[in-house]
Amino acid sequence: MNQEFIDTKELVELEQFKSFSDKIGLSSVVTPKSENNPVSLLGIKLSGDLNLHLIFVPLPNDKFSQLSLIQFHSLIREKVNVTDSGLLTLLNKVNEKTPLGLFLLNEDNELVYKHILAKVKTELLSEAFFIELMAIIVPVLEDHVKIFENLFNGKHTIEEAINSLQ
Repeated sequence: MNQEFIDTKELVELEQFKSFSDKIGLSSVVTPKSENNPVSLLGIKLSGDLNLHLIFVPLPNDKFSQLSLIQFHSLIREKVNVTDSGLLTLLNKVNEKTPLGLFLLNEDNELVYKHILAKVKTELLSEAFFIELMAIIVPVLEDHVKIFENLFNGKHTIEEAINSLQ
């Protein structure tokens, strides 16, 4: 498959995911690949300022003819102060309770949620599968973000945040 065909197919799939998201009441927008965007992206609006982004992870076609990776990604907070090791403990505890994906601090000290879904390149995800996937990801993301927000806003200590996971 040539790259132009793959880019078009991935854009069509993101448009399909947009349709599925709209059906379950999640506002979303597709941003096609362009000079300013190296990959096409689906942005899904969740509660408050929270957004979930879906992209197809670029893979070399000559090595991965059957595999596609879809990344689900959400930036939760920029520039997290990581001087307190309690935050890392909280991240570990949250990840123990997270059935899909994980919360992490990236190299820019941003707190993010990330899940990678592997699928067969030539097969489309069904509407039912996508909706069930979102039925797990969205509440987990929204519930855990509240825990981090309460910590960052000073409403909870690390201990209280960890205890709220019980």
